[in-house]
Amino acid sequence: MSVGTASNVDAYLAVDIGGTKISVGVVSTMRTVLYESRILTPPINVWGSLAEQVANALKWSARNGISLLSCGVGCGGPMRVEDGVVSPLHIPDWRNFSLVQAMQQLTALDVILENDAKALVLAEHWSREQNAAAVPAVMMSVLVSTGVGAGVMAGGKLMMGRTGNAGHIGHVIVQENGNMCACGARGCLEAHISGPAIERAIGAAASTANVHTRVVAGTLLGQAIASVAAMMDLTDVTVGGSVALGFGKEFLEAAQASARQHAGLSFLKDLTISAVADRSLAPLVGAAALAKYSVEHASRL
Repeated sequence: MSVGTASNVDAYLAVDIGGTKISVGVVSTMRTVLYESRILTPPINVWGSLAEQVANALKWSARNGISLLSCGVGCGGPMRVEDGVVSPLHIPDWRNFSLVQAMQQLTALDVILENDAKALVLAEHWSREQNAAAVPAVMMSVLVSTGVGAGVMAGGKLMMGRTGNAGHIGHVIVQENGNMCACGARGCLEAHISGPAIERAIGAAASTANVHTRVVAGTLLGQAIASVAAMMDLTDVTVGGSVALGFGKEFLEAAQASARQHAGLSFLKDLTISAVADRSLAPLVGAAALAKYSVEHASRL
């Protein structure tokens, strides 16, 4: 689907790969989504479906005079970023899949891969960078969807960790002896508030969850955010993803109240949780931001 028209425009090919859906888009250097397509993540032949989407985006770009500078790919983890290899917990079809190599061969573009939650915080940073006062020293974005993850930026740099997997807030323990998680542990945040976890709890689609379920999920998210905020000395947290945005006001207000309740240290008194700026388009904008920041912010923590 084309969501805009353009010609002689520089842009990024953006790909967001989740356990529920796959989105492919073309995002201009001015942060405008010019083209977008979405499909449900298939249980098998994921690469074949993705390759068809990407090929359509390339054809659209060629027809409309779009110059693609590079390609950013946000994907669920875990992954080995330096090797371009992914093994998303929620895509069993991919184990040690060489995604970057496959994308490079398909697109003939430089391909930058990162965790989808890291892409989300880059999207948020991009939305604020015209106003320096709106960019805090440390900021975090949390993705609540099929999985639960987070990206953190400090001093304008994306935090990576030893293996590139920093930010897995979904595996902070929020319930002693709680639900079994796909990672093998019990009580992880992801095992309690992700889309599949909610569906298991209520026996129906997560989108049908009642207010009580949404408040409980938000409360657990706030608890986890408070713990991470204390460790990272941060007070600015944004939240996106289909579950978080779908659960809406009740979820975010519960997360805010819980975070404030659990964040007792004085430097956390202004801890604020809000929805991401680009709402449902944030994953694609974030994927484009990966390509943008790979050049502008080459140094990593």
